[in-house]
Amino acid sequence: MKRRGMVYVVVMGVCGLAVAIALAGVTISGQRASSIRAVSESAEASVRAQDALMDALRGARNTSAWRTRAAGATLRDVTLNGMRITVSAADPVDGDLIDSLDDSIRLTAVVGNRRIRRVMSLDIEPDVRAMPCLGYSVIVGGSLKLTGSTLTTNRTVHANATVELISSTLSGNVTSGGSITGAGISGSANASAATVVVPKSLDVVHQYTEMVPEVDRSSSDISFTNALVTPAQPQLGGIAGDLAVVNLGGRRLGLSQSRVAGTIVVTRADEVRLESSLLMTPSPGMPALVTRSNVFVNMLGSDFSEVGVSRNLNPSGWPYLGVTDSDTSDWYPSEINGVVYVGGNAEIRGRLIVNGVLVVAGDLVLSGATVTVRWNELKNIPPGFRQQPEFRIVPGSMNRLVDEP
Repeated sequence: MKRRGMVYVVVMGVCGLAVAIALAGVTISGQRASSIRAVSESAEASVRAQDALMDALRGARNTSAWRTRAAGATLRDVTLNGMRITVSAADPVDGDLIDSLDDSIRLTAVVGNRRIRRVMSLDIEPDVRAMPCLGYSVIVGGSLKLTGSTLTTNRTVHANATVELISSTLSGNVTSGGSITGAGISGSANASAATVVVPKSLDVVHQYTEMVPEVDRSSSDISFTNALVTPAQPQLGGIAGDLAVVNLGGRRLGLSQSRVAGTIVVTRADEVRLESSLLMTPSPGMPALVTRSNVFVNMLGSDFSEVGVSRNLNPSGWPYLGVTDSDTSDWYPSEINGVVYVGGNAEIRGRLIVNGVLVVAGDLVLSGATVTVRWNELKNIPPGFRQQPEFRIVPGSMNRLVDEP
């Protein structure tokens, strides 16, 4: 009996030892799995934080509207694979994200779950560059045709399709993606040139619908004659500032014998018509006109007076060349200053002067027209015509602020 008891004790001891070893193995295995998971999550969090910063860089816009939105809310707040990702922006220079478009921006990404947390930051600085299309005085996405017309310019004219001259003169250099036919080009002519990207109308308009609300005016045509046209006009939305964004549906917008102070963006319309004498003066860094529709131009190109329109065109709040007054004795040139963007086709008659760039996404036809385009390098590139991204990374600025665990 004693020997049997000893055997029993030994067997039970061995079994207990086996159980202990097994439990230890399970514990070690669990710890190892937990450690592997922690390493995997840690690596994932770091990658997601860097990706979030790069996404924010690509989406950043160096405009007052974008900076204002960024100052008031997070740029991103999502949960992916159980990890919450937030990105915010701040001004590392003076703490005010809105006061200057020249200041750099600090992006901060926070990624984590209940086990880990990563915080990374990246400094970016403005790097606004014009799209190549703004390097031409006239850029046409389709074909350019001149009939009985004169086009004078100090910069190259380009059409992605064909260029055709019929009893016309083009004073300047010309390039095209297709053929160039007809006599009358005084500069060089280069056919079969590379395509120049013309921004899509939806992409251009989107930049401005983010800046101010779009106003629906699709119930009737809108026409301004003998007027000072500003975004504060009820027909254009009555919005304070220098930008009006209008949806005319299938209606028309007409501008004639007037001064347009500010920028008009037409998201939808049957047609925009520019007639008689017209002065368009946008704010610096803004286009004169952006429309997704077709445009018809039949301007006189002759100076016009406040007496002729029976109206003061430079009252307080709307200076011309820095001057305001209350009289009606001033004269104004008939010209468009800045970038003109036509998302559809354009037809020009009469006499037109553009001090800037004429961009036509469709076809451009000059018929019995005298057109002068005085290209000048833009110091402030309008939204919609900027190469992306609009910021560059400040070297050595990516930092890990929190690394838990």
